[in-house]
Amino acid sequence: MEQWDGGDASISSRSPTTVDGVPHKYALGTLKSAEIIRLIEKYQDIAGMMYPVIDTTHPEQLVENVWASCSADKANTETLPQWKRSQKGIVEMMVAIALTDENEAGSGLSQALHDGVLPDVQYMVWNTRVDLQGLVLLALVSLYYYYSNQWRVAWRFIRNVARIILELGLNRRIVLDRSFPDKKAHTQALNTIWAVFVLEQQLRYALGLSTTMQDFVLDPTLPKPVNAPYLEAMIRYSRIGAQACETISCDGPTTQMMMPQNCQDAYTYFQYRLGEWRKAIKTQFQFKSTSKRVDQWNSQLDAILQLRANNLHIVVARFIFFEKGFSGMIPADLWLICMDVAADTACILATIDGSPATFQATRSESNYFLVSSMGIAFLAMLQGSLFSMSAQSPLNPEACLRAQQSAILCLNLLRNRAELSQQSKHLWNRVNDLASRLNLLGFLAPIASSNTEEDPVTTETMSVNEISERHTKHWREYGMASLSPGIVELGFPDSENSAEGPIIATVQDTNTIG
Repeated sequence: MEQWDGGDASISSRSPTTVDGVPHKYALGTLKSAEIIRLIEKYQDIAGMMYPVIDTTHPEQLVENVWASCSADKANTETLPQWKRSQKGIVEMMVAIALTDENEAGSGLSQALHDGVLPDVQYMVWNTRVDLQGLVLLALVSLYYYYSNQWRVAWRFIRNVARIILELGLNRRIVLDRSFPDKKAHTQALNTIWAVFVLEQQLRYALGLSTTMQDFVLDPTLPKPVNAPYLEAMIRYSRIGAQACETISCDGPTTQMMMPQNCQDAYTYFQYRLGEWRKAIKTQFQFKSTSKRVDQWNSQLDAILQLRANNLHIVVARFIFFEKGFSGMIPADLWLICMDVAADTACILATIDGSPATFQATRSESNYFLVSSMGIAFLAMLQGSLFSMSAQSPLNPEACLRAQQSAILCLNLLRNRAELSQQSKHLWNRVNDLASRLNLLGFLAPIASSNTEEDPVTTETMSVNEISERHTKHWREYGMASLSPGIVELGFPDSENSAEGPIIATVQDTNTIG
């Protein structure tokens, strides 16, 4: 907790002229129509194809609908009806989200666009007077916080949007159908509600919040989102994760205390469900291929969903590692699964790093997955000295070796990313000291701009160092177009050669754990 001095207690403390002397409410007017259209198309590639809350098929029409408002006499702008201001705000937030992709640290223009819509957004939040366009605007503001790496702010804001949906009864199918009899408006409202639900669930996992106490509950009969494969995938994903966490942690509202054996059986069932979900990534959770752009969306969806599957493995495994009922009964195979998952995550992220556009679009999320995988590898390396349970069920040598290898793969990735991204550099600086104390820095492959002082490498670990260097060189030169043979030799899952995606065979073969 930080000391609060009230320095930014209200938006009135901000400068009213943030973009070349132009007030924030006119910031969109500083851009030409062609530039706005370009940024809307970029928004669709970054966030729109995952959270389809607004139809961007014809971006020029969206610009035409609001351009009159931007070009009109500024003195009359305040008299615009609320729905017109919401339409203008929607375009402004799409542009602001696209700008976060081009400037990691944010820009004066993106901040000005946000500040311009903030008064209307605050009015809707506090007065619960929202039409459909206003609800879409609120969802876009939430996405802006998410993609600008303000995840705590995004969480607080998305909770307010969820409260509005609950207060208006839009979480119930009968209310939704009566409120939006028009088919197009009904689809937009439905997709927006599901987008808010999915984003709220993602932030729960990312911020380490409880997934068992749910107060944002949607009607079970609510239809699926329309033409939204990512939302459909994440709806099923959330249900799998919530049920597993509730059962294994034994702290759900209706869950009775179970024996460790029963919880291990629940984990086996979780593995099966997540394995089936993973199989559907390339079939159900994809757009129909119609163009090269759509194929790029599908490729990005595939990578993100594979990473989320890996991360959910880690989240659920952590429940078992820290559940008191499992003390002394954690099977060694569980650590091996986690290390395979961490290594596979590093391989997928290396592929992403080979594509600058994909890296920029997924930078914030992929850093989260990278640190999560690195954390479970560090936990495996340290657990012998930290937890009493290790005396009863110590890690076997294979699990210890895989933990070290997975940690090195993740550290190499993060150190290379630190050369390209301020956020990655911040994360690297935070883990650098811990990695040094674990004697891992000496295994990192050298890079031209690195000033890291490598530790001496012993004869026993020289082979690991050589493998790490070979992997890193391959990533830099080929962007992981195909996996290095060394990964297969080390026992890591072969993502490219597996028909069902990475670690599926590992998951299915370990269904008899416990």
